[in-house]
Amino acid sequence: MAERCPDKAEVGGSIPPAPTRRGDRGQVIVDRRGGVRNVRDLQVFRRAYEAGIGLHRLTAKARTDDTVSQLRRASKSVAANIAEAYSIANSPAERKRILGIAMREADEAKVWLEYCRDLGYLSPEEAQRWLQEYDEIGAMLHALWRGQGRRDEVTGDR
Repeated sequence: MAERCPDKAEVGGSIPPAPTRRGDRGQVIVDRRGGVRNVRDLQVFRRAYEAGIGLHRLTAKARTDDTVSQLRRASKSVAANIAEAYSIANSPAERKRILGIAMREADEAKVWLEYCRDLGYLSPEEAQRWLQEYDEIGAMLHALWRGQGRRDEVTGDR
């Protein structure tokens, strides 16, 4: 399965556009401080979503066994949990709990990446690239979880 790992330009652009209607459950977010208005504004969401898509595409031709299936599930679950944290959380404590789940899913994806590398489903170089990406996603999630993520780190604004 030693396919080339897609770069971010190939994976990017796969995130659906933000909805324009108000009231789309789970989509429109208004932060009291005027920050995040939509989960897609979060750089960590965009990176997690792109990573999930990239890993799915990369493993599309792999022998599908429980290892590959678990990698796909965990990688997509990160973005899904971020969206959940910003759509249904009724309190900061609940949002923090759900972001904690997203962090654990990112860590789980790294374990499955290591299994895929060691079983020969991914080259060491491919696995290292994705492990680095999930390290960065995990750090961004931890900053959000701690409530100390700077706006530019969270949204990508400079």
